[in-house]
Amino acid sequence: MTLTLTDPWFGAKLRAVTNAGTLLNLAAGLVLFCAGCASGPKYGYAQQKDSASIEGPVVPVQSKAYGDCVIHITTIDGLVTAFTASMPGLAWPGYGRPLYLSPGGHMLVLDVGETDEEIGNVGGGRTGAVGWSTAGAKPTVTATFVANHIYRFTANIDPSGKSIDLTLWDETGGSATRSRVANWTVNADGAYTEATPPSGRHR
Repeated sequence: MTLTLTDPWFGAKLRAVTNAGTLLNLAAGLVLFCAGCASGPKYGYAQQKDSASIEGPVVPVQSKAYGDCVIHITTIDGLVTAFTASMPGLAWPGYGRPLYLSPGGHMLVLDVGETDEEIGNVGGGRTGAVGWSTAGAKPTVTATFVANHIYRFTANIDPSGKSIDLTLWDETGGSATRSRVANWTVNADGAYTEATPPSGRHR
């Protein structure tokens, strides 16, 4: 059987494929447009001989000695970074790569937070997760970084869940002899969320 451009069946199939292709192209374009709006220009500093660096999570396991919060650097000087600077617990080896900066002053926007599962009576004599306590903040901080120095961010939630103690350390000589570069106390938007299902009482 030979199909021609004038064949009604062929024309209907061609229109269907064209319409589907157009919809896919429009959807892909919309996703790219929205992603571009949300992400903005990327931070792309390449390591130089005088670069300062910020360490990522300790791999393969980061202890509580490095803070109990996850810290993401979302932007540096207005450029999107999306760098994980701290993450308690297990960490993939890829997280161990440092972030390089030019020496001097920089403005960083951070996303800092912690979520703790809370255990209690879920009914019927059973014990399980009754909810989660979360706290976090997105502070903007400025700091001066010295050439060829190594830095690390740590953060701890106040036991009340109302504030976060955020610290920038200089670890050039190693973590045992690190020195405090800067310290900030920021408000934490602490909240408790009930687990569903099952629903339990906060204990």
